[in-house]
Amino acid sequence: VAKAEPFAQGTDVSFENDVAARKNESKFKADIKQVTYIDHLDESMALFKSDKYFEALEYYMHILNYHPSDLNAKFYMGLIYYEQGRYELALEHFEFVQEDPVTAFDEEAEWYEALSLQKSGYDQAAHDLLIKIKSKKGFYAENASSLLSGKR
Repeated sequence: VAKAEPFAQGTDVSFENDVAARKNESKFKADIKQVTYIDHLDESMALFKSDKYFEALEYYMHILNYHPSDLNAKFYMGLIYYEQGRYELALEHFEFVQEDPVTAFDEEAEWYEALSLQKSGYDQAAHDLLIKIKSKKGFYAENASSLLSGKR
């Protein structure tokens, strides 16, 4: 059986009364800066574009703490993991993005999934996905064709 510790109530002894304590509390509240999702996303994108991947990852992870299904964070984390040679982690993120009904990153995620599969030694899966990309005749179709023919 766990015992609850008594909870101290009242004014901290370092303050002469409740009014002084509230004045001190309001000073701290004035120092708090509210950071929005867009602020975090903008900062993470700037870090990503500057190849500051470790710092960008921290921002994306923070975004995911509050928005676990955020496609921006998931996709760009996948790109960072790809750039770092952490292909298994990259694959997880690219697959997550493609499973979401929002299709904003699907073409890019599919392309980087194929590259990650190839770099991870999943040659048959990469080959199959490259054929699919080529058949869609989208932005990455020529790149997929080059990889399939061994020219890239």
